[in-house]
Amino acid sequence: RDVRLTDPEFKMYIRLCSSVGSVFPRYKAREPVNDFVESLIDDLYNMDKEFNQELFPKLITALATQRNVLLGSRARGLYQYMVDNDYKISPGWLKQLLGLS
Repeated sequence: RDVRLTDPEFKMYIRLCSSVGSVFPRYKAREPVNDFVESLIDDLYNMDKEFNQELFPKLITALATQRNVLLGSRARGLYQYMVDNDYKISPGWLKQLLGLS
């Protein structure tokens, strides 16, 4: 737990989190996409809070824009995790998130 990232690794995770919103898994491709998102979430849970402070909002926003209902439903649990663990929640981001729902 509390894995520290190098700058290139952190940038890669930013891109991965952001890209989830543009993935639209077709019927036969849902399982690999679900596995990818689960793996990404597991990785994030194991990182330092300072990295997750930026990564969780990006992933939650991407999941909220996701057209796949199963993937999109994971945004709520991540948001609740942020609240329960005293992450800073920007009013601008929260407003953007509410606009997506």
